[in-house]
Amino acid sequence: MAEVEVSLARLATFRCQVHASFVLRADVLTELYHSLPLLSRIGGAVHASLPATFRRRFSSIYDGLRSGRICRKALRRVLYRAQHTQAELVGGYAVYAVDVTAVLRPDAETMPERSHIYSVAHGVGRPGFQYSFLGRVLREGSSWVAPLEVDRVPAGGSPSEVAAGQVQHLAAMTTDDDPEQIVTADSNYATRAFLNAFVGLKRIFVLVRLKNRRVLHREPPMPTAAMVKRHRKHGPKVHLQAPPAPDRVFETTIGKHAVRIGVWLKLHFADAPDLVGMLIRAEYLRPDGTPRFKRPLWLFWSGPETAVLEDLVRIYHLRYMIEHFFRFLKQHLGLLAMQVTKPVSQDNWFWSVALAYWLLLLGRELVQAEHRPWDPAARRNPARPLTPGQVLQAWGAFSHCLSEVTESPRRWGKAPGRASGYKEPQPRERHPALKKGESRGVRWRKLRGMTIRL
Repeated sequence: MAEVEVSLARLATFRCQVHASFVLRADVLTELYHSLPLLSRIGGAVHASLPATFRRRFSSIYDGLRSGRICRKALRRVLYRAQHTQAELVGGYAVYAVDVTAVLRPDAETMPERSHIYSVAHGVGRPGFQYSFLGRVLREGSSWVAPLEVDRVPAGGSPSEVAAGQVQHLAAMTTDDDPEQIVTADSNYATRAFLNAFVGLKRIFVLVRLKNRRVLHREPPMPTAAMVKRHRKHGPKVHLQAPPAPDRVFETTIGKHAVRIGVWLKLHFADAPDLVGMLIRAEYLRPDGTPRFKRPLWLFWSGPETAVLEDLVRIYHLRYMIEHFFRFLKQHLGLLAMQVTKPVSQDNWFWSVALAYWLLLLGRELVQAEHRPWDPAARRNPARPLTPGQVLQAWGAFSHCLSEVTESPRRWGKAPGRASGYKEPQPRERHPALKKGESRGVRWRKLRGMTIRL
């Protein structure tokens, strides 16, 4: 009973602190993210006005998304303090994952700051937006991820640049009492902007996957008196397609598979020479000792060389939990259901969905699972932790015991109507989507062999 009271107090404190981090339209945004877990289907933002927890008119949702403001620094602190109570360490490290998800808006011609994003489903670039998420993986064997950062990738920018800023924010909140942290990322983040963000960080390390065609460098030779030129930054090259003999190699077992791990020490990238780390190659083996897959798993690790290599390979595989996190937000909390023409409205919607997920995360130890007759016995095991879908299914019955943190709506009388001399609004300005390499506000068009600046 004491644990339940502590969890309830933690959830109540979280809701009050989040409400305090909203600068404008705090009550509307608070009731908005409280209503999202209560909807069985989210076809648009206006559907959030259907539950009884939303006590205002449906039109206030659009006003809150358009005019609402969030103090990102205060909210970031709230989320960072809340994730410590739910997360576990893996190999002695706190595991974070960074990735982007796309929002395709090819028909929103009046929406500014769109850029062309490659779509796997369509095979071509489509106008839209990208949002970068940084979240902590809570535990192995679970799909729970605690999102800490939600940032839109600006037009003309790159996800790795936005992720670098998120890492810097994480480093600013980390104290000496916190455990050492690992940020995992896929091969698209092995860029200069992202890797240089870890230079000089003592308690945050990067574990990034590398493509098979990458090239790294060993340390340069020590300068001698005969060297009259500037000291070299790079030593011999290490091609991943044809690497030299590793400094260490051994075989171990990860899960149910045998793995051969090779290690190359003290390597760096040509465009990030200040970040020296370790190259890891993991080859999964069949029972006869042959490789199970065509290509091995290449990882770059910037942390101490004393780290357990088996744990590092396991930690990278935990990065895939953020993919399940994206799928849950899109299928159950309506991440892509919002269709607006203002980027700030879309930013507030993404934050509302992330905070609705936080309600499920903090309440997963408080709800009573509603098992269905056809659920397997393993799913109905009371000792098994609940999944996000199970918590969402039981959230409606549990939410009735939550107290209100917003003020009751007040009527302001009859609207004044249109002002005298009102004229019909002009059509909104069209904004073509930026392509890669273009800068905001400057476009060039070639017409009849001449370059015209627009």
